[in-house]
Amino acid sequence: MLGKLLAYVGRHHIGLVALAVALGGSAYAAIPARNGTIKACYTTRGGAMRVVDSATRGCRRGQKLLSWNQQGLRGLPGAAGANGTPGTNGRDGTAGRDATPADFAGEPTRLVAAGDVFTPGCGGVARFCSGNFASWANYSEAHPSFAPVGFWRDKANVVRLQGTVARNSPVGGDPSNTMFVLPEGYRPTGTREFTVRLCGGTLNYVDIAASGDVTVGDQTASCVPLDGITFRP
Repeated sequence: MLGKLLAYVGRHHIGLVALAVALGGSAYAAIPARNGTIKACYTTRGGAMRVVDSATRGCRRGQKLLSWNQQGLRGLPGAAGANGTPGTNGRDGTAGRDATPADFAGEPTRLVAAGDVFTPGCGGVARFCSGNFASWANYSEAHPSFAPVGFWRDKANVVRLQGTVARNSPVGGDPSNTMFVLPEGYRPTGTREFTVRLCGGTLNYVDIAASGDVTVGDQTASCVPLDGITFRP
C-alpha cells in the first residue's frame, strides 16, 4: 500500500508543484504593468509565447522578450462623411396684412369737457377752467367746422394737442390764464413753452407746466389755436 502511494506522488509531484507556484504567484504577478505594458516570452523556434510578469527582465534560452502597451497610438482623423440628405421645407407662415392709419394713430383723442362759467377754477383735469364770470370753451361750438379741443398720445408716446380754445365771457369778464389741466401721464417733466398765433394774427405763447396746467400768455385773446403743440411727457 505504501509503495503505491509513493509511486503516485512520484508521477504527479511536478504537476502539484506547478499548481502551487501558479496559485502562489498570482499574489504578486503584475500583468499588465502599471503603465499598461504587457510582457511575454516568445520562443524563436515554434512560435510559442507565454505572458510573463511585468518585473521579468529576461526569458529562457531560445526565447525572446517582447513587450507592448494595451493602448495604441492615436490614429489619423477619418475622412469627412458624406453630406446628409436635405430636410423637407417648412410650412409657409401666415400672410401679413397692410398697415392702416390706425396702426400709427395711437390712442383715441380725449376731448376737454365744458366748464362752469359761474364756478371759479378748473373743476378737475381735462375740463375748461373758469374765473371772473368767464370761462374757456371750444371754438367749435360757434364754428362747427373747427376741431374740438383735445389731446392724445401717438405710438411713439408723444403727446399731441388739437383744436382751438375760445373765450366764453357772457358778462364781459376775462377768465384765468389757465385754460385746462392735462391728466397725469400727459404732462411734461418741466414747463414747456410754445409760440402760437392767436386769432387775429398776434403772436403769443402757451405754457404747459409739470402740473398739467395749460396756460396762455394773453387771457384776453378771443381764441387760441393748439394744433401743432407736441411734446414727450
